[in-house]
Amino acid sequence: MPHAETFVDGFVAREEARAGTNAVVRMGTTVVMLSDDVRRFEGAKVAAGAVVAGPTLRAQLDALETAARDGKRVLISGEPGTGKTLAARVFHEAAARNRPFVEVKSGALGREHIAAARGGTLFIDDVDLAPAAGLALLDGAKVRLVATTRHVANAPKVFDVEVRLPSLHERREDIAFLLGKAATAERVEAAMLKRWPGNVAELLGAPAHPARRRRG
Repeated sequence: MPHAETFVDGFVAREEARAGTNAVVRMGTTVVMLSDDVRRFEGAKVAAGAVVAGPTLRAQLDALETAARDGKRVLISGEPGTGKTLAARVFHEAAARNRPFVEVKSGALGREHIAAARGGTLFIDDVDLAPAAGLALLDGAKVRLVATTRHVANAPKVFDVEVRLPSLHERREDIAFLLGKAATAERVEAAMLKRWPGNVAELLGAPAHPARRRRG
């Protein structure tokens, strides 16, 4: 039986081949990505399920959880589809579990949301769209504040820490876990070599959010 060919970054490896860090290598039904960081994968349990978090994403989630425990107001940034809403849940679970979690969509922030989140977490999605009058209500509010934005420059200056979620291409080590055990080696290899402009949402077939108007 002939030996299966070996591929490095999608190209057939002829005789000896050199593969640098982050190269994707497929040998038969085995796909590996070479990495300097071999820390084990850890799953952060959140209300929406389990977050697949290899070393690249794990570092950002660690920073998010530390900020939550320290009582910091956190701005989560990242491209569409990187999992910002799930990251907000990680923030909540780190320091306010079993307390209210109030999500405000598209910056429609009002006094009733702050009151409902008292003692827990107020999560503002797309905070750069939040009305100035609503943001003024945050002064002295007894809530843990976490928000997301795609445009850091447009976000209000009320946050202590910014945590940027990596794009899927920056955390390719997670792709096989995201696809699941049913994925073939060829599919895993192809996915690891693709750029994924829609990130995890695109990989999993979820619709990406349409572009939203920036706050003026």
